[in-house]
Amino acid sequence: MNSSEPLSLEETSMSQNDTSNSSSSTTSSRITSPPPQTTTSSSSSSSPSTYKLNLLQLAILVFYNVSGGPFGIEPSIRAAGNYYTILGFLILPLVWSFPEAMVTAELGSAFRSSSGGVIWVQQAFGDYPGVFCGYFNWISGATDNAIYPTLFLTYLTKDSYSLSGFARFVYVSVLSIGLAYLNYLGLEFVGNSSIIICIIAMSPFLIMFVVGIGKVDTDNWYQRPVNVTDSTGLFDDDFETAPGLLPLVSLSGIIIRPFLNNMFWNLNSFDSAASFAEEVLDIKTTYPKGIFLGLGLCYLFYLIPLLIVTGATNYGQEEWVDGHLATAAADIGGRWLGNWTIFAIGISK
Repeated sequence: MNSSEPLSLEETSMSQNDTSNSSSSTTSSRITSPPPQTTTSSSSSSSPSTYKLNLLQLAILVFYNVSGGPFGIEPSIRAAGNYYTILGFLILPLVWSFPEAMVTAELGSAFRSSSGGVIWVQQAFGDYPGVFCGYFNWISGATDNAIYPTLFLTYLTKDSYSLSGFARFVYVSVLSIGLAYLNYLGLEFVGNSSIIICIIAMSPFLIMFVVGIGKVDTDNWYQRPVNVTDSTGLFDDDFETAPGLLPLVSLSGIIIRPFLNNMFWNLNSFDSAASFAEEVLDIKTTYPKGIFLGLGLCYLFYLIPLLIVTGATNYGQEEWVDGHLATAAADIGGRWLGNWTIFAIGISK
């Protein structure tokens, strides 16, 4: 047929029916055809666990990333006395820790990544600042984690025997490797064990509260720092008194540099909770609640033991050397409580 000749009505109808059937057939095949099957390789079966943290586990992990208990508060008392140390642990969590927790809850929910705060910096300022942030976080974490075996050793050997030289090196190395291995076992193990460890490690302070609250003399809380012209009388270690960029300013008897250093060390690092953003059950509820519950644990387990040990004992400011918390616990509840406090720091740190 000549293509220029018009189609008859019957031919036009048949052509439209064919087109409609073809279109219907195509649409039907698209709807009824099964989705493409993806083959799962053997390597994907060994992918990381999908275990998710619940509210309590997240809160305790935040608590341990920031605090882990009142161990290590002695330099603050030594630098500022009872009154200003109590004031510091009342105020600084509100002006520093709480805003840091709020930032972490907001940005951690927005950027769900195990890289934590690194991705915040990368998104805001670019790749190079992100790399530097990750590197400095790694350096900070390695340095901070190196403190805890030594701090435990200070508590352990304070009133018994000294450990130095190669024996000290072996102890610190074995403990550090052992703790690293426990973390290697995975999130489920760490999340479950952290609850048990927290109960055991905080138990001496609950006992201290019950035993010591009746012995508290509130006048001891108002003990002001000794006005000293030479801080080496209080800090005989080179780290605290060595010359640096910031002078050892004494303000109303407070030796500012070691006091602020110790307060900041005790109340910082809520941003580390950003690394758990991918690992929680519900990012909208579990995550922010877990962060602020962890903040509450930090606040209580600093302030309450501090009020008891300063109120129920009458030590001079210069006596609050590293490890003295265990000595104060022994004075309040007996030698067994002091030993239990030493054991608590061992499993806590």
